[in-house]
Amino acid sequence: MTDHARSALAAVIRLRTALEIVADAIRSARPDALLAAESELSAALAGVSGVRGVQPQEVDAVRAELLRARTALARCTCLGVAMTRVTDALVEAQGRPRGYDADGVATAIAAPASSIQARV
Repeated sequence: MTDHARSALAAVIRLRTALEIVADAIRSARPDALLAAESELSAALAGVSGVRGVQPQEVDAVRAELLRARTALARCTCLGVAMTRVTDALVEAQGRPRGYDADGVATAIAAPASSIQARV
């Protein structure tokens, strides 16, 4: 294996590993671990962006690792969406605003569906 191919494969393995760490941090609801994973993910992305080619004999190994990385990314996405929905539901249940507008002002939350608004 040449250094060129080894670096391409190593870069993709590093990316997949970083994505798996991010997914595990989201799954375990550990924001400290998620923040800690940020620098490794950034470095892994920089490494992949520096890849200029793959040797023909390494194409299958790199392709397989890219598929694993794509699976890890999909897991990050699904877990992130689920975590966002849970967080939104908890915040809404507490009657607090769920987010901020473009100016950074907390958005108002609508009245709960169980309330009745009537004039007497």
